[in-house]
Amino acid sequence: MPEVKALTYGEAMNYTGLINVEDLYKLIDKWFRDHGYKRNELWSFEEVFEDGKQITLKLQPFKEASDYIKMEIRISATLKKLTEVVIERKGLKYKTMKGEAHFVFDTFVVTDYEGHWETKPIYFFFKTVAEKFLYRSYIDNFKDALLRDKEDIKHEIRKFLNMQRLGDY
Repeated sequence: MPEVKALTYGEAMNYTGLINVEDLYKLIDKWFRDHGYKRNELWSFEEVFEDGKQITLKLQPFKEASDYIKMEIRISATLKKLTEVVIERKGLKYKTMKGEAHFVFDTFVVTDYEGHWETKPIYFFFKTVAEKFLYRSYIDNFKDALLRDKEDIKHEIRKFLNMQRLGDY
């Protein structure tokens, strides 16, 4: 069994205003692709309520940093009370959505994700000793990189949404 270490859990970000859902999804997808993460969409669905649409999305992209370490960023996004609006900028009309967005970010480092060191108890013992004393700084480097990536994607999403708020469409 791989060992999953949660670095951050439940970091939330909220937004209310204009949201171009398609462009937001493309931004997130492109960011992960550009940073070497493999796409892993756990679920995505859309519901229609009296006060507007609700889109729920759960992504868990991962990067295999080595044969031993895998980095995961889990993003849960709920876009609710989405209603279609038409905005006018510089004489052109654009269709977009207005509503609320709630994002939750979790980060995980998974060691021995292929389970090679868990086949025999002595291997597990050596793995534990090696992680604790020999590979601590090696694993910490990946933890730091993962936290930087999480902050970077949060910043990109925040920047995109604030651009929508200002109307610089």
